[in-house]
Amino acid sequence: MVTVEVNGTPCRIFAGCPRTLPDLYRQASRFADRVFTVEGGKQHTFGEVFGKAAQLAGNLTQQFDVQKGLRVAIAMQNSTEWIIAFLAVTSLGAVAVLVNSRGAPSELDRAICDTGCSLVIADAKRAERLQEAGGRSQLLARVVLTSDPRLLRPHQDRSFDELISGWEATSQLGCTPVDGDDLALMMFTSGTTGFAKGVMLTQRSVLAGLSGTSFGAALSFAKFQAQAGPEAARMLAARQPVSLMVAPMFHVSGCHNGVLTAISTGGKLVILNRWSGEDALRLIAEERVQSVTTVPTMLWDLLRTPGFSDYDLSDLAVVGTGGTGFPPNLLREVHEVLPRVVFATGYGMTETNGSVCSSSGADFIAQPDSVGKILPIADVKVVDDDGRDLPVGGQGEIVVRGALLMSGYFGMPADSAATFRDGWLHTGDIGRFDGEGRLYVTDRRKLMIISGGENIYCAEVERALGEHPGVREVLALGIPDSRLGEIPVAVVVPQPGHSLSADELVAHTSKLLAVYKVPHAFHFRSQGLPRNHTDKIDRIQVTREILAQHASA
Repeated sequence: MVTVEVNGTPCRIFAGCPRTLPDLYRQASRFADRVFTVEGGKQHTFGEVFGKAAQLAGNLTQQFDVQKGLRVAIAMQNSTEWIIAFLAVTSLGAVAVLVNSRGAPSELDRAICDTGCSLVIADAKRAERLQEAGGRSQLLARVVLTSDPRLLRPHQDRSFDELISGWEATSQLGCTPVDGDDLALMMFTSGTTGFAKGVMLTQRSVLAGLSGTSFGAALSFAKFQAQAGPEAARMLAARQPVSLMVAPMFHVSGCHNGVLTAISTGGKLVILNRWSGEDALRLIAEERVQSVTTVPTMLWDLLRTPGFSDYDLSDLAVVGTGGTGFPPNLLREVHEVLPRVVFATGYGMTETNGSVCSSSGADFIAQPDSVGKILPIADVKVVDDDGRDLPVGGQGEIVVRGALLMSGYFGMPADSAATFRDGWLHTGDIGRFDGEGRLYVTDRRKLMIISGGENIYCAEVERALGEHPGVREVLALGIPDSRLGEIPVAVVVPQPGHSLSADELVAHTSKLLAVYKVPHAFHFRSQGLPRNHTDKIDRIQVTREILAQHASA
């Protein structure tokens, strides 16, 4: 490892890893003849995908003047075309703004406009949602993946397929020179005000985060090889890595753990566009998938799929999970039916380009409530309210330092300054270390619900419900759920003389929020919400009451 200085802070990075995305792309040229993606029964080689990306990049420059530093939104579901768009944008040194494809129309429009994008690359469904939003994004030019000409606005939009035609004659993907401090990506994380914040990720931080992901994966596969025996280890090492792609590509788990890892290793991505336990099991068996990164919800679905034991899962080596706690009963059950598989977890966030610690194999089975030991590219400590380091066992806020950190929130200097203090990123999560250096996340300072691996801030749910004219007061909170980890519910006080129903509020919030953020249940109160001595809503009391109601239901 070597030490580099980032904004005056010394940070460790792996000496042999690429420092920028163009460096990574150039190294991937040796995989041209390998299969890169499998989607809907079709295979695409690295050479084909990179060739189409080169053709698209040339047309983005010629027809839309896309160049270094320009922000381009990618609003598409997981697909080979998503990867082509990502490669094209980032090879030009432009900033790929990875929009949540599951967002409601207004969320898509706001994300694109608030980050100052100059162009949108969208699939048909996202293009339709943007038209439905009717917001400022309608002023922007778009590249649309569609066979329906009605979705293409004259003189403003171009067809994705038209812009990649003729890719066979294109040479290798050319790359604009970039520096480690240049912005590479923007992803989104929900803010305490209820609106998504654009997380600015530099070339250096993205590649540092990718190296941490690769290090954790290497540990997991080494553990599998050690327990599987020398013959199985040799067979695994001789094969092309194959991963099932189920995480959204606009997430760190999808972009870094999936797309960029495959580019780094020459691996094959088997893309599952829509989650189905049956389809996932079929693809794992047919494509001889070795690894999958998922959430506990999906593992529950796999285990409950009829005929689970009939599928050949013998090539599956590593299952990674994160984003929410791993239920102990699920871990016991899945380990029992897949005893050879190494299960892994970690802890990280969008702001850290992925995990800063990891736990896998026997360590994870023995300590399932721990998120693991710190990766060598990060410094992590636990501090009290005054910023002082706490001893082993002391519970306080988790703070992180390293080259893998974001550079800040786009257009939000106050939020950025509040998050960074003396080079340390304050996560808002509460945790502790044990005597062996394992980290435990014990609470969340931020008011956030984690449902099926998705982060849902209470503020954004409350803001959406608060826009309904019949709502006087509202409180959103998460309650435990055996499948999703947590589900969002809302406590609502109607306006005097106004009658509200759950169906009415579901219809209202569905127009403003992604479907997974819509409360699963509503609790109506005729009296105002209880308040504490500072006149703030007493969340603790309300949460205790709601949990008691659900426990007795």
